[in-house]
Amino acid sequence: MKKMSGNLRYFVAFVGIGILILMVISFNNRVTELRKLEAEAEEIGAQVSELQATHDLLGTQIAHATSDAAVEAWAYEEAKMIREGDHPIAPLPSNDQNVFQDEIQFSQSSLSLENWQVWKALFFDSNSP
Repeated sequence: MKKMSGNLRYFVAFVGIGILILMVISFNNRVTELRKLEAEAEEIGAQVSELQATHDLLGTQIAHATSDAAVEAWAYEEAKMIREGDHPIAPLPSNDQNVFQDEIQFSQSSLSLENWQVWKALFFDSNSP
């Protein structure tokens, strides 16, 4: 009987050590999972902060765009509307349409070259015609 109780103690000790090893492995897996989830939580927190900043910026832009001053500035500058008391001025075209044509003179060269002469000048002459 004494021998059996000794073997039983070793068996119980090995089973206990095996259970402890399984518990350490399980604990290690949980710690790894915790670190991964903490990294994801940090990344999502950064995204939330970025989205909140975008939300605040868009809210500010909406408040500005719907203000009376912004509407008046758009109407006056972009829609070309006038305010009460303004005197609009519209430029009229000149009656003398030949004013600028005298200043611009097109020079047409009477020099006509054959294709082979143009290619020869491009490749071999230092001064092009």
